[in-house]
Amino acid sequence: MNRTLVAIVVAVAGTLLAAAGCNTAAPGADDRDFAAGAFPPTLSDTEYHQRAWSRPTCLSCHEHELDGAPKVEHNSLTKEAVQVKCRTCHVLELGSAPR
Repeated sequence: MNRTLVAIVVAVAGTLLAAAGCNTAAPGADDRDFAAGAFPPTLSDTEYHQRAWSRPTCLSCHEHELDGAPKVEHNSLTKEAVQVKCRTCHVLELGSAPR
């Protein structure tokens, strides 16, 4: 019976905290700024990105900035992390145009 009472109290307290707005954004915060720079850039939904799965394929444009492709800069990654496939971190954003 004590466990049931504790569970009820915890559930009610959690509901009240959520209803009180404890999880709302701070004044002036913008959802678009959430964790800016914390995630790798997404890939635009183009035929060449849909087919690009290997590092050499991606670097064929991004290493030399061909056709406006942004240059790859992975200065903070370990040498092991740089060797993984680009799509391990960079996901295709369906419906997006090249930036």
